[in-house]
Amino acid sequence: MVAVRRLTGSMSFRTSFLEWATQRFPELQQELTGESRQMRTQLAFLRMRRETQAAIDGHCTKELQELFQMADRVIANSFPKMKSLFHVVYVEHLRFEDGAHDRSWALELLTPRLKSEFVCSLGCCPQLRNRLQ
Repeated sequence: MVAVRRLTGSMSFRTSFLEWATQRFPELQQELTGESRQMRTQLAFLRMRRETQAAIDGHCTKELQELFQMADRVIANSFPKMKSLFHVVYVEHLRFEDGAHDRSWALELLTPRLKSEFVCSLGCCPQLRNRLQ
């Protein structure tokens, strides 16, 4: 697991998160070059969501726990604009519905904060919302 430096303040957390993301996903560094802070943050959230969904679909429990812990930290430590971007880019697009892939197992690994965020999202279908509340 890649550690995130303990920094004070929301702006410092964004810096810390981006450092974590580029260490965790080295290929992301090239995508971020020359981009604005907000675009770098959005691209990191997108990569994190893709990796999270792959861990859900692939039943990679340890990896998923690590990604959910970081997601929890983003929700807890982000300034409002960053948290809103995270909600739209990450939370609303996670899929836990069973179908071609068995995904509902991953609901048990959501942190309380992430579960609360997901229940409030547009991506949460009524069946999952009832199961989580």
